[in-house]
Amino acid sequence: MYKRDDGRAACPSCGEALAEIEEIDDDIEATGYVNVVKTDDRSVAKELGVTTFPSLVYYRRKNPILYDGEFGDSEVVLRWLRSHEEVATWDLTDDNFEKLTDSHSPDEGTLDWFVMFYNAENSACHSYVALWETVAHKLRGLVNVGKVEMGVNDDVSERFHVEKGDCPTFLL
Repeated sequence: MYKRDDGRAACPSCGEALAEIEEIDDDIEATGYVNVVKTDDRSVAKELGVTTFPSLVYYRRKNPILYDGEFGDSEVVLRWLRSHEEVATWDLTDDNFEKLTDSHSPDEGTLDWFVMFYNAENSACHSYVALWETVAHKLRGLVNVGKVEMGVNDDVSERFHVEKGDCPTFLL
């Protein structure tokens, strides 16, 4: 949970959002694998691409997902968290790209792929990862959504003529 409390500007809805999250934090933490933490550290928010406050980021298996709903109903937030337990974004690498995407000879009826190429060393580019996971959940069942970290997957990046400076790059 990210709230603005840095003396720059008041955030009237931050207190209300925090109260809604606190209503369900026991339910969330009862799962045994999710901890609720709040911060006002703007550097963390910036790294994740958080630009509006309050914000909720769910880390699932080290992948941040930005909540894009309203905070007025704690049960809606809890349903959103539960709906995001499944990974929706595939990590594509030089080793698994062809096998997963079947890009040279796709079978008829299979879902297309929407792939983001990003550079983890570029903080502005890397901040798109959380947003990309949110997009993946919204597109589930329509297309497969993947991401390629360009710094360690040179073969795939070169194959699609994606340069590190062209970050992020989205291909369908």
